Amino acid sequence: MSKPPILFLSFANAQKDHLPLLREERQSIIKLLEPLEEKGYFKVLHEPEVTRDILSNFLTDYQSRIVLFHYGGHADTDRLAATDGPAFTEGLAALLGKMPNLRLVFLNGCSTQGQVEQLLDAGVQAVIGTSVPVSDNLAVKFSVEFYDALSSGKSVAEAFLDARGKSLLNNNKVQFPERGIRRKDIATTQVAWGLFESDQGEPAQWKLPTETAPPPIPVQLGDINEVLRQNMFHMLAPYDSSLGGSLE
Repeated sequence: MSKPPILFLSFANAQKDHLPLLREERQSIIKLLEPLEEKGYFKVLHEPEVTRDILSNFLTDYQSRIVLFHYGGHADTDRLAATDGPAFTEGLAALLGKMPNLRLVFLNGCSTQGQVEQLLDAGVQAVIGTSVPVSDNLAVKFSVEFYDALSSGKSVAEAFLDARGKSLLNNNKVQFPERGIRRKDIATTQVAWGLFESDQGEPAQWKLPTETAPPPIPVQLGDINEVLRQNMFHMLAPYDSSLGGSLE
């Protein structure tokens, strides 16, 4: 039986510039995804205090199974702030770009848009990132609204627009694009959160997996007997010419 796809949620806080709502973000997202995880549609792996070693190990050990990577914490244009130091985008892009089934990277930290081009160049299909510093409160509300919509069956693009609308309802000073941003427009775009897409296909139309692996096909007793008969023939035929090529 095939193993379920993985949503990898990573978070890192800091003692000096502590993010008081980061724990709330992690717990809220996990709670929203839990009903679907319990049905076996996917597995949620979450790390509340991610280090560079944990990050690199998870991204290599589950390389073929991760479909979504989320980071919450401090960030900059070329790095994520892991618990034990900076995790630079060049290495992160190299690891994420090798994932054949990765569909979304969500970098919920300040000024992560500077990392987007490297991620898309490496092969990542869609990235949610920020152009400017964002408050802890807004970051939590936006990500929770996004995962609330995503877990209800909406696509990445639809979930982004839902989170955009609800964020603007509370604060109309926040700048959001009205649609996904393609690769060629990244350099000229300045928004709080943006949905940045690969130029290939429609990556933002992806939805969370909501199907388990198909159950094994029932085998009737007569079928089992036939399989056993054929296997016995193949094992004995080379040693017993009297079989004459048949077990009948």
